[in-house]
Amino acid sequence: MNNGFRISLLAALFAAQHAAAADKMDGLAACVKAAEYRLQDVKRWPAGMQYRTVETASGAEKVSVQDGLRALVFAGASVPTANLKIEQSAPAEFESDRKAIRAQMELLASRYRGNDKPKGLESAEAAGIEVLTLENPSYSPGHSVGMYTLLYPAGQTIATIYMFGQPTGEGSAYNNLEEFRAYRTRFLAAIGSCMQKS
Repeated sequence: MNNGFRISLLAALFAAQHAAAADKMDGLAACVKAAEYRLQDVKRWPAGMQYRTVETASGAEKVSVQDGLRALVFAGASVPTANLKIEQSAPAEFESDRKAIRAQMELLASRYRGNDKPKGLESAEAAGIEVLTLENPSYSPGHSVGMYTLLYPAGQTIATIYMFGQPTGEGSAYNNLEEFRAYRTRFLAAIGSCMQKS
């Protein structure tokens, strides 16, 4: 196989992989919108960028990104309930990406101070999706309430979600910790379901 053909073949394969990942991101966004949520300020992962870095106790680690999107999530309110990021790992790199992200969240958990310090990084698994949770024990409107990462090995997709407290009043998606937790459970389930479908 000559070098020119090899380069052309590799370029075609990369383009096909990127197109497939783009179709998956479009499907994920459509799935989320079909639920009770509205996406705004949707931004796609920049073409040509193949990874991002995360800070861990051992230093900076790379997380592969074949494609992805970022968006603010609304649920009938004028203030966003979450910042959502969904990424497609590069083939064969999902496990190393998972380890890097877990190490990042463990470092974040160790840095919490004061009354809002979470219990630590919590992990659970359901329907083939691992959920990593860092959640404040109290609720404060306008402030971050929790960070959640959904890891789906079968689809090699990773969702990172930062959820915010809502201003108290009519039209808010939730007004207290109990209402927030009910909303959070529905929202994470919806994102996980969309990851499985796409």
